[in-house]
Amino acid sequence: TSQALFEELSNHTRTMHWEVDAKGLYTYVSPNIKTLLGYEVEEIVNKRYFYELRPKEDQEGLIKRVFKLFKSQQPYHDIEGRILTKKGHVLWILTYGFPVFLKDGTLKGYRGSNTDITKEKMTLDELKESKLRFKTLHNASFGGILLHDQGIILECNQGLARLFGYSYDSFIGMSTL
Repeated sequence: TSQALFEELSNHTRTMHWEVDAKGLYTYVSPNIKTLLGYEVEEIVNKRYFYELRPKEDQEGLIKRVFKLFKSQQPYHDIEGRILTKKGHVLWILTYGFPVFLKDGTLKGYRGSNTDITKEKMTLDELKESKLRFKTLHNASFGGILLHDQGIILECNQGLARLFGYSYDSFIGMSTL
């Protein structure tokens, strides 16, 4: 069946599919919630609201934000946030959702997906930390460090700018020719 095919495909991804009613109560979650978050489907469907799976400090802001979207009945995408596994570990997710309506036009709820982006988020955080360490060392150096393209200064450290008696901002863009 189409449902079995859909669930089999879902099981091989880091994306959980879901449906919530207009109050935010889960009415469906894909079976891979067990793999991703450690919950059985039966622990979530018709028992938990979407915000209950979020860290306490994130819940109030998320509730306001999501129910504002529900009120506007607009689809949403690229919403980053944190979600908790059953064991209490924090994962980062990217959420997409779209409204579902009853035949009379009343909002039934939303359907969507949460994709685990924890690895990507950690890699990005590590890159930011590395960039900050490099920038700190770069600017603390008393020797001159210069990056140029065809004689136009693209980047330098504070030490080089000071060595030539310029401010950093005025040195960038100058010609070395």
